[in-house]
Amino acid sequence: MALLSELVSVFADRGVDSLPTLTLFARRLREAGRLTQAGRGRGAAHMTFMDAARFAIACLATDHPERAADAEIFFSNLAFSNSRALGGSTVSHSPGETFESGFASLLRQAAHGQLNQPLSAIVERGTPIARIRAGDIEASFAFTPAIDAPTWGAADNLHGDLAAHEAWAVDAYAPAQRFRTAKNLVAIFEDDLIRALAKLVAGENAA
Repeated sequence: MALLSELVSVFADRGVDSLPTLTLFARRLREAGRLTQAGRGRGAAHMTFMDAARFAIACLATDHPERAADAEIFFSNLAFSNSRALGGSTVSHSPGETFESGFASLLRQAAHGQLNQPLSAIVERGTPIARIRAGDIEASFAFTPAIDAPTWGAADNLHGDLAAHEAWAVDAYAPAQRFRTAKNLVAIFEDDLIRALAKLVAGENAA
């Protein structure tokens, strides 16, 4: 079973960021109640697949430790929107599933030897969209605006309808825009890191 410090080391060893920065990421997530908490030393909490998923999502979603909890919560709760098969295999996802639960499931299946295809997790920070890939299968998770889109009216009011939709889009997607930066708009974790996380949480050597 993995400790939080071991989880952080997996990311640092694979060049995601420096160990001090990743340690600060972990601290901010723990302070926000987003990671399993217990004592320290021999009584420290063991990380779950959900903990690993949330830490990974935070690192995908932002480069700034002070924004780790805010970004992780936002992207973790992106809702399943669709899946597509690029080949012949299939992966099931439940309507209403979130990115964090899908990512945790991916780690769990990888740890149990149920996924032999190349795995990856992708976050498009400014869209915002998140994706999980297992071989030829891709599941997408998207932001659902809290404001309903305006209805389209008569054909002779197309200009007015377009203006209304543009105004709606600005307001509806405003919560997502705070994560948009000029750097690393698309962040990807590949198969090696994902399998190392899965093995670590399952109690195997992640080296």
